[in-house]
Formats: sequence, C-alpha cells, structure tokens
Amino acid sequence: MTTKRIENLPSVSCRFTARITYPNRIGAFARVVNALGRQGGDLGACDIVMPEGTLMTRDVILRARDVSHQEQIVATLRRPCR
Repeated sequence: MTTKRIENLPSVSCRFTARITYPNRIGAFARVVNALGRQGGDLGACDIVMPEGTLMTRDVILRARDVSHQEQIVATLRRPCR
C-alpha cells in the first residue's frame, strides 16, 4: 500500500467549481475524470448543466492542493478531450 504525505493531497480549502463542455459521446466524461486523476485532483459534486446533441456541459466541484495545483488542473481541463 502506498501512503501519501498529507501536504500532497487535495485540500477542502482549495476547492473550486469548473464548468466543462466536452463531446456528448460515451466515454468522454470518463476521459475528463481520468485526466483530473492523473493531475492529482479530487472530483466532488458533478451536475449536468446542459445536455445538447453533440455537446455536454457540466459543473464539477474539484479540490486541489493549492492555487498552483488548481492552475495545473484547469490547464489540463482546457485541453481537447481525446
């Protein structure tokens, strides 16, 4: 079992909401969540804002370690979903 130091874990004090829009197809949201996990972010609540024919928009609450980590997560979320 791997243990992580507490300062490396996402914090409730660095919680933010991101509105994300991605292709409305099977597996697209899973790829978004996977990218978030690779960055060490933590997914909280997730609400569908607007499902459309080709696009899906959700508001997601995320936790990061600090502001710098938050910026890394946002940069990752801005990349196109593959």
